[in-house]
Amino acid sequence: MTILKFKCELLSDVILNQKAASEGPNQTLDFIPGSNFLGIVAGQLYPRAIVTDGKKKYDGDMELARLMFHSGKVRFGDAHPGNGMNRSLRVPAALYFAKGEKEDERTHYVHHAITQEISDNILDSKIQLKQERSGFVDFKSSPAVRLKQNTNFSVKSEYDAESRRSKDSQMYGYQSIEKGGVFYFSVEMDDDVNKDVSDKIKRTLTGAKHIGRSRSAQYGFVEISECNGYQEVQSGEIADNNMVVVYAESRLIFLDDYGIPTFQPSAEQLLGMSSASGMEIDWGKSQIRTFKYAPYNYVRRCFDTDRCGIEKGSVIVLRRNQNVSVNNINIFPQWVGSYQNEGFGKVLFNPGFLCADGKAKLTYKISSAGQDNAKAEIINPDTLLTNFIIARQKRDKQIGDIYQTVNNWVKLNGCTFQGKVFASQWGKIRSIAMKCTTKEELENALFVYNETSKTGGYLVHGVAKDKWSNKLEALKEFVQTYTPEYVINLASMMQKKCSENKV
Repeated sequence: MTILKFKCELLSDVILNQKAASEGPNQTLDFIPGSNFLGIVAGQLYPRAIVTDGKKKYDGDMELARLMFHSGKVRFGDAHPGNGMNRSLRVPAALYFAKGEKEDERTHYVHHAITQEISDNILDSKIQLKQERSGFVDFKSSPAVRLKQNTNFSVKSEYDAESRRSKDSQMYGYQSIEKGGVFYFSVEMDDDVNKDVSDKIKRTLTGAKHIGRSRSAQYGFVEISECNGYQEVQSGEIADNNMVVVYAESRLIFLDDYGIPTFQPSAEQLLGMSSASGMEIDWGKSQIRTFKYAPYNYVRRCFDTDRCGIEKGSVIVLRRNQNVSVNNINIFPQWVGSYQNEGFGKVLFNPGFLCADGKAKLTYKISSAGQDNAKAEIINPDTLLTNFIIARQKRDKQIGDIYQTVNNWVKLNGCTFQGKVFASQWGKIRSIAMKCTTKEELENALFVYNETSKTGGYLVHGVAKDKWSNKLEALKEFVQTYTPEYVINLASMMQKKCSENKV
């Protein structure tokens, strides 16, 4: 198996809704699903249909697309928050703590290790247990470190293009993952996948990308890079030959014999093998949480059928009910169930972080992020403040340069754009510039029209062509000279001035 490891840094807030509903409160996911990374690669490598003389053809390698996106041999994993160079995991649903305990003083109990005698002792002690349900934990650190994902909430309103103002009674809220976070994920490929596939994935996946919702606004900007050095938890050793503990590292989706999603998979489906007929699921000892959502297909502009499955962090216990040797089971991380290409179905068998002592208590402590880690490296406050001031001065100077450059251009060229007819044109240019990361990309989007794919060249074809036919040179020189950030500010100023009839 070939494993490609990547790091995803959030350069802006990211919106990844838990459900597709547009009404009512909606929260963001606290991880990045693998389908986002699959979509980035597919957006560049998936063949596009071209109709010529009534015949449909594809401008790419369809066999390669089937291998990368539909065969299940290439799997884009979920991105989890990182702690240093360690990739965290969703807190296991099998962990319980005494209600009322402070977060850093909690004594955790492992649910499937609680016997009737231990349960009676807990009741006699008048302890009420509460389940851990949210957050991620870095199990590679000692002690384990709890990670909290910061989120922001902002209120938006729908835009009325005709009146150019917010629509009445059309307000909504967005919860987003706060920028600055670091996430780790991997792409796994079977051994029979050609090395050229991994090279294409690296080339198309790395760099500045957009994910999530409202990508045309201020959300979803990330930087993806290769990172082979980060560490992640592996499956552990079997401590009990009569029991196998399955931890859902990612979300799991299983289909029954009729192709319908089910919340009750068989032991064979969980272990990924047909020889597990001697095993049965102990539902009383298992802790399962479920999810349901409808994925949105960007190409077809519609929602797909509902996906129902087992939420990540769930713990399922299987026990031997016949003369079957559990030692024959392949205890390594593997993928089970459906939609594996999108990151669903990754499991761990008997992970060490679910080990309990004779009293069903966890054998290690979980601390809050920052407490124990702060001892490892002492940061000089003076150096930190100095670096902040230098970075702030550099940014202020850059903003000043942008404003000065834009003002000079408007004084020289603004008079060629008369009236409100150009206001919407500049608004569209600003929207295009916000989606581009390089000067070359923006130049193609504005001035180079692709006849084959019918993309790019906004100002040289269609309605805009006649209006801009004799006004392109000055703007083209500006786009070729400065970064898209300059163009965004220029378009904003010109749109305002055109609307006010000041140029």
